[in-house]
Amino acid sequence: MSTVHKEYSLSVLEHRTTTEPEFREQLDDICHGTSGILFFPSLGGGDNEAQRKVKENWKNLAQVYKPFCVFLLYGSGGGGHLASAQALFDLIKERHPEWNCFLWDVTELAGISLSGALYNIALEWDLLPFVGALYSVAKVFRPLLDPVFSTRLKGRWKRLPKPDLVVSFVPFLNSAIIDSLPDSHHITVMTDFTNTAAHPWMQDKRQKILCGTVTSIQQAIRQGYDVSHLKPISGMVVHPRFYKTNDVDIHHLKRKLLSTQSHFTQEKLTVLILIGAYPPYYTTQQIISMFSATCNHQLGGLNVVCICGGNSRLYQELSRLKSEGPVFYRENLFLLGYTKQVAEYMRISDIIITKPGPGVVAESCVMKVPLTILTLNNQFMEQEEEVANWVVKHGIGRKIVFLDQLATITKEQILMWKHNMESLGENRAVFEVLKELETYADK
Repeated sequence: MSTVHKEYSLSVLEHRTTTEPEFREQLDDICHGTSGILFFPSLGGGDNEAQRKVKENWKNLAQVYKPFCVFLLYGSGGGGHLASAQALFDLIKERHPEWNCFLWDVTELAGISLSGALYNIALEWDLLPFVGALYSVAKVFRPLLDPVFSTRLKGRWKRLPKPDLVVSFVPFLNSAIIDSLPDSHHITVMTDFTNTAAHPWMQDKRQKILCGTVTSIQQAIRQGYDVSHLKPISGMVVHPRFYKTNDVDIHHLKRKLLSTQSHFTQEKLTVLILIGAYPPYYTTQQIISMFSATCNHQLGGLNVVCICGGNSRLYQELSRLKSEGPVFYRENLFLLGYTKQVAEYMRISDIIITKPGPGVVAESCVMKVPLTILTLNNQFMEQEEEVANWVVKHGIGRKIVFLDQLATITKEQILMWKHNMESLGENRAVFEVLKELETYADK
């Protein structure tokens, strides 16, 4: 410590000959006070002009080598917020390993992870009215609790490095997040098609909001956001793995993924049931029953792949039916729990059955796979209505209000929806978000 640090001056800042690894090793020797300010024991206790100049020069040098620090914040309700944050996190690690990038569940840090757990249970048990009640409670109490959430977050951030940039993938908490880290830059990436009272994204004029639809841009302008705080991106954030379609042999991939289970047939249409991270128990069972009774014959035979995600009860019950139940379950049903191979299963599918979630719809569009959107009995969450209407408007699938409508789907319709999929504009949102982060890093 005493032999090196006195030697650095302004001339060294301008004409440094020390190699980067050597300098990093020297820099690691600098002590940091509890306030985060650099201090130099070797310089003694004085405070003359020369010492102040050396300290300032060292702080400038340290800033040169300080890694760009990013916090990516997601919520525990559902899986869409985490999926979007994870997509950007993985792309950052691939493109910018020199950055310090952290992925945090901000609902847990703020002490409200219980609300996310209740939300997931409601989805798992087909209790959409209960989800509406949760939103109503949040709408009333959130403004009152913002100071509480902000204080809790401030306490958590004290133990962590200070971020240069905070990227939020959550609604509800954005004012509290900004108040808890006022010296950082803040970006909000909307993972919904629109801002709604049930899912409020536009909460603070200090946000810079990245919007994946024209509607959300228009909403923000009407709410008084300065256009400099708004940036359009080409859709919802989708993980880079969904873009890797070049030179993929679909027949080989289908055989690889499905032939481990008996009676796999290459020529059959493949239907993927993918209804979020916590697919509803009763609805999913009814869909498979409908395929067994009617749709299998109507479409000339099916391979039905069901991803049960976090709904372990659903997976266990379908596994029992697959081993003990009717022939269709034993020969035509392929089950998965949680898997990181969603992109691969989408790639081999001819049609996807899902709820009107913005994430899965965006993934399907990137993969060019037609959609069947479940809005059973016209029950869906407020933020999902625009998604379902968008699918119908662009002719890339249809809404199913009653389950027996599944039996009316034809191969010709599926081909038409796929053709319309090919006409959609390209979604490059995850790469566009990274480019936005890079502009902050360059500064």
